[in-house]
Amino acid sequence: MSHASRTPRRLDGPNLDAVQQVANRHGFPELTGPVRQPNSWLAWLAEAFDSAPHRYRHVHTVWQRAAKLRGLDLAWLEPAMSERLELAALLHDAGKALDPDDTEPHGFVGARLLDSLGLHDIAPLVAHHSGARLEAEARGMSDRDRWSDDE
Repeated sequence: MSHASRTPRRLDGPNLDAVQQVANRHGFPELTGPVRQPNSWLAWLAEAFDSAPHRYRHVHTVWQRAAKLRGLDLAWLEPAMSERLELAALLHDAGKALDPDDTEPHGFVGARLLDSLGLHDIAPLVAHHSGARLEAEARGMSDRDRWSDDE
């Protein structure tokens, strides 16, 4: 089953307050705009990765590369999917900022945040971007995978 055709799992619905709660808990700034706009997340990510500037450079570079796809003539990549990929590319390591002690797969941590904000189409891309399913199995945390197609 494709991610687009599934009924998304909502944790607490679209709620910008969830980002602020996370921001307050971790000392990060508020988002500067709508949750679907990559530019809204830049200051948040910069602050989140203040102690690990290499991590911010990494997410920024991955985002820029994904954004370049929009300028290519790729028949298989529809504009809406390109926008989703771009946002997922920027936010793929948000879980590392939220869980610097690596207590669970960072993709799942980031995906939970995105689900709580109503970004249900972005959350599965973030959840599984780095082999999180295999990592979760190895760490005995498979039950935390809310974004698997194996339902």
